[in-house]
Amino acid sequence: MSSSICVYGTVFNNVNTVEASIKSVWKPNYTIIITDNYSTDGTWEKLQEMKKEYNIVLYRLKSTRGKGRDYSLKHCQNNSLAAYIDLDCVYKKIFTKYSTYKSLKYSYTDPNCHI
Repeated sequence: MSSSICVYGTVFNNVNTVEASIKSVWKPNYTIIITDNYSTDGTWEKLQEMKKEYNIVLYRLKSTRGKGRDYSLKHCQNNSLAAYIDLDCVYKKIFTKYSTYKSLKYSYTDPNCHI
């Protein structure tokens, strides 16, 4: 049984970094959930464009960063490996290698065994 991977985050007015950030963590089997806090700089429109090519699920919620994170996390699939990202950062390749390794490792582990 394979675990799904959910990458989630919040965003507010990060039009200059959001695309590079998403591209740095994206893999075809990842679901990316983003909650936008009603950005006014074109971030929402950029995300709408990117949603066509990437596995992005978008929400809009007027909230604090913490409540936005919680909202995004609640939309991750149950029992998925979830990782929070800051959408103003570009991540190194090790991020996807590590999350893929952890997913594979735990998807083949006996559910009654604690590692």
